[in-house]
Formats: sequence, C-alpha cells, structure tokens
Amino acid sequence: MGISLFVPSPFHNVEPRSFIVLFVLFVVAVELNERDCLNMWEVAFMVYSLGFSLDKVAAMQEHGIRGNVFHG
Repeated sequence: MGISLFVPSPFHNVEPRSFIVLFVLFVVAVELNERDCLNMWEVAFMVYSLGFSLDKVAAMQEHGIRGNVFHG
C-alpha cells in the first residue's frame, strides 16, 4: 500500500495561471514596446520570466534531472 500525496485544490491550478500571467505580460510588453528605453511592462516581464524559469529549473532538479538536458 503506497502513500499518496494530497495536493490542496487552490494549488492545483497555480502552474496554468502562472503561465497565463507570463503570456499576458509578454503580449503587453510586446505591444507597448518603446524603441529607446525599457518600460515597466518589459521590466515586469523580465522579472516574472526569470522567476518562472528558476521555478522550472528547481522543479527539474527536484525530480533528479541535472546537468545538460539538451544532450541526452
């Protein structure tokens, strides 16, 4: 008999929501792009995407994936 992990329902939809926030920030940053300077939407997208990427790297390491994942 195995032990099952119960994930509370509020945390079940966190990953799709965080991807939607990332996508919306990307679209807004692209649409409001200024040629000569960074605006707040671009900075918000950069900070959020860095956090999103670090979360994915941490999840990969948590599951035992280490090193260069692109060369098998």
